[in-house]
Amino acid sequence: MNIESNYRQALSTRIQKIAQIPESEAAEFVRLFSLKKLAEKQHLLRAGDAARDAAFIATGAVREYFTDYSGNDFNKNFAFAGEFTGSYYDLLSGKPSIASIETLTVTELLIAPFYHVAKFYERSAEWQRVARVTAENLFLKKARREYEFIIMTAEERYRQFIAENAAMLDKIPQYHLASYLGITPVALSRIRKRVEKSLIINPG
Repeated sequence: MNIESNYRQALSTRIQKIAQIPESEAAEFVRLFSLKKLAEKQHLLRAGDAARDAAFIATGAVREYFTDYSGNDFNKNFAFAGEFTGSYYDLLSGKPSIASIETLTVTELLIAPFYHVAKFYERSAEWQRVARVTAENLFLKKARREYEFIIMTAEERYRQFIAENAAMLDKIPQYHLASYLGITPVALSRIRKRVEKSLIINPG
């Protein structure tokens, strides 16, 4: 089995964990996807372009972000291996994309036209479950992020992020993490020092 086949199998397994999809249909679904390798800091999608593709990250990491009228970037999400990316809002709206997606490392993705992916969702209740659970997971992530910004301090957001994504921290430049947390790189540096100091004093 070659590398691309391994990635397709990982995608098939992900789908079949969500719903009881027959092996034959899962195999047909993953054949929609083709392997694409992007270099670090290469765009999968740029704001203003038409969002057409759904993508499954096989290896690597991406950031999804907005850019204001002054050219400042604001990271809204990071996605890692085993997760989907593609700016779901832009795929559904059919309008020029309001988000951009850029790789943080060399990244390999399985990519398919969203139009063809969505056709599978019309096939059966099980495929509708795949669509619903995927959308629900995105909603839960969005709702949780809103809660974090309203209720939690920047340090609490940082502590939670590193607790949940410790293995991925080396893939994220600090200035991108600062943007995601809604603070400046200088403020993040101060928070990191406080957190590291507290971990030395209170290990475990």
